[in-house]
Amino acid sequence: VVIGGFMCGIAGACWFAETDHDRIESCLSQAVSAMHNRGPSSSGQAIWAVPGGAVAALGSTRLAVLDLSEAGRQPMSTPDGRFTIVYNGEITNYIEVRAALQGEGAAFTSTGDTEVLLTAWARWGADCLTRLEGMFAFAVLDRERATVTLCRDPFGIKPLYYAHFTGRGLVFGSEIASIVPLLPSAPRLNWRTAVAYLAAGAYDDSPETFIEGVRHLEPGHSLVIDLHAGSVRQGEDRAWRPSIRTDDHVTVAQAADGVRTLLLESVAHNLRSDAPVGVALSGGIDSSAIACAVRLLEPDYPLRVFSFVAPESEIDESRWISLVNEGLRADAFAVTPTTGELTADLDDVILAQGEPFASTSIYAQYRVFRLMHEHGIVVSLDGQGGDEVFAGYHGYVGQRARSLLEAGNLTGAASFLRAWSTWPGRSLAKGVARAGAEYAPDRAVSSVYRRLPGVLPKGVNRGELRSRGLAWGWPSPPAPNDGLRGVRVKAELRASLTERGLQSLLRHGDRNSMRFSVESRVPFLDRALVDFVLSLPERYLVDDRGTSKAILRSALRGIVPDGILDRRDKVGFETPDAAWIDSQREVFADRVLDGPEIGFLDKSQMLAGIDPARYGPGGGQIGSGLTWRIFNLYRWASLVGVDCS
Repeated sequence: VVIGGFMCGIAGACWFAETDHDRIESCLSQAVSAMHNRGPSSSGQAIWAVPGGAVAALGSTRLAVLDLSEAGRQPMSTPDGRFTIVYNGEITNYIEVRAALQGEGAAFTSTGDTEVLLTAWARWGADCLTRLEGMFAFAVLDRERATVTLCRDPFGIKPLYYAHFTGRGLVFGSEIASIVPLLPSAPRLNWRTAVAYLAAGAYDDSPETFIEGVRHLEPGHSLVIDLHAGSVRQGEDRAWRPSIRTDDHVTVAQAADGVRTLLLESVAHNLRSDAPVGVALSGGIDSSAIACAVRLLEPDYPLRVFSFVAPESEIDESRWISLVNEGLRADAFAVTPTTGELTADLDDVILAQGEPFASTSIYAQYRVFRLMHEHGIVVSLDGQGGDEVFAGYHGYVGQRARSLLEAGNLTGAASFLRAWSTWPGRSLAKGVARAGAEYAPDRAVSSVYRRLPGVLPKGVNRGELRSRGLAWGWPSPPAPNDGLRGVRVKAELRASLTERGLQSLLRHGDRNSMRFSVESRVPFLDRALVDFVLSLPERYLVDDRGTSKAILRSALRGIVPDGILDRRDKVGFETPDAAWIDSQREVFADRVLDGPEIGFLDKSQMLAGIDPARYGPGGGQIGSGLTWRIFNLYRWASLVGVDCS
C-alpha cells in the first residue's frame, strides 16, 4: 500500500501594504524554523508581491513519508503558476480523488497527496473540500484572483492558527510558536481563556487561544484573504454538521454490522503507508479496536504497539495490554516515566504543547510518541475520538436521562439511573446531580461549582475579573438538539466532535506526535462513520444498563478480546496524577516564583497554596489538579514571553 502524506508545519502572512520584503522573508524563516520538528525533511517558502503593495508569503517545513524527491517539495505550484499551496495533513482517500481527477484528464508528476489536493483545488475550487477525507490544514494562493484561502478539516485534527489585524493583514501557522515571530508586538495573555482553564480545566473549546488576537480556524471552516481589497472574509460555509435525526428502523444487528464495516474501511485507508506504522495501545476499547483491526486487515503486517504503564499503580493497564497482545502477535514496547523524568522534561513538553494543558496524562502520551520515534515509527494509528463518537467516558448520564424524560419515560429514566450507578466510579447521587444540571441555568451551575471545596483558591481577584466581564465558574452550555426529542446524548457528541471537548485532545495528540516527527492518524474520526453512528437510536450508544459504547462493543465481538469489550472502567494513557504533582510541589512553586505577574492572581497566595510548607501560611494546600494548571500557566507564559498584566 502507498501513502502520499506529508506531515508538515505551515506558516505565512498576507500584508496589505508592506514594502520591506527582506523583513517578511526573515520573519517567515523564523516562523518555519520554530516548527522544525513538524517537518525535518525539508523546508521552503514563496513570496508574491501584488501590484499595489500587498504581499503574500507562504512557508512550509516538511516531514516526507513518500515521494522524497523534489516533486513532493512545498510550497507546490500548478504548472501554469496560478495556484501555490502549503499543506499539513493526510488525505486518506487521495487515491480515489486522484483517480477521479485523472478521469477528467489531469496528469500528475508526483506520487503524493499534496499534488492531488492542489490539482483538486485548481479543478474544483472549494467544492473539493466535500470530497476529501482525512486531516488537513492548508493555505492556497490564487494569483489570478489575488487571494489566499485557509482551510481546515471538518474535525479540526490538524491545527491552524491565525491573527487578523484589520486593515493591515493576517498571519497564520500550524503552531502558536510559528505565529509569534509574525506578530507586530509581544504576545499578551487572553484572560478569558486563562480563567476558563484555571477554573474548570476548559480550553480549546472556542476559536480563542491563550494569546489575545490569536485564534483557531474553526473545524471545517475557511478564510479568504483578498489582497486587492485588503479584506478578510469567511469562506462559503461548507462546515460539515452531521444530522442527529434518529433512524428507528435500524436493528441492533444492522447497526453493529454498519459500524464494523465503516470502521474497518477507515482503518484500511489510514493504513496506507510506505513508512513504518505503529499503534498507540492503552488497553482500553478504542486503542484495542484499532490494533486488532490492523491485524484483521493485515494478518502478516509487522505490527508494533506502544504503551504507557504504571506498575503497582491503580491505573496500571499492563494486564489489559497483555490480553490484547496475546492475539496480536505484535512487538510490544512500553515506557514507565518517573517523576524525575517528568521534572526534566517539563519545559520541553510545555513548549511542545504550545499552550497550557490539563494534566500530566499528556506527558504520558508525549513519552509514548518519543518511544515510537526511538523505534523508527513515522506513522501512528490512535484511538482518539472513540469516546466522542460512541458515547464513552461515563456514559453521558445527564443527557441520556434527559432524553428519556423528554420522551415521557419517567420510569425508564429512573431505572437507567439506578443501573448506571452500579458501574465503578459512579453513584446514584452523581447520576441524579448530572441529570439535574441538564436543566439548571449556566449561572446556577457555576454558582454551585464555585462553592465546592478547592475550586476557588485564595488569591483570585474576582473584582478584577468582573470588571472585564469574566467569572470563575463551570461553563455548561447545552448542545443544540435541532428541536428534536430524545437526542440529547447525540447532540452532545456532535458538539464534542465539531466544537468542544475533542479539540483539546486533538491538540495534545498533534503536538506530542509532531514533537517527535510522528504522523498521528485517528481512524475513528471518519465522516461516514460518524454520520452513521449519530443516526442510531441513543439506546444503541448508551444502553438501559448504563453501558457506554454499547454498539461499538457489539460491533467488535470476534475482533477484540471479550475481556476488553466487557471492561467496566475507563483509563487510557493516564498517570498517577496526584502523586506526581504532590511530589513536585517544591519544583512547581519555584517555577511560579520565577514566572511573570498575572493580573488577576496574587502570586504570594498561589505560592502558599502550592507549597504551604515553604510559602505559608495561606488558605491551605491547593488541590493537585488546580496546582498543575496554575504552575502550567505561569511556566508557559514565562517560556513563551507572554505579557500577563
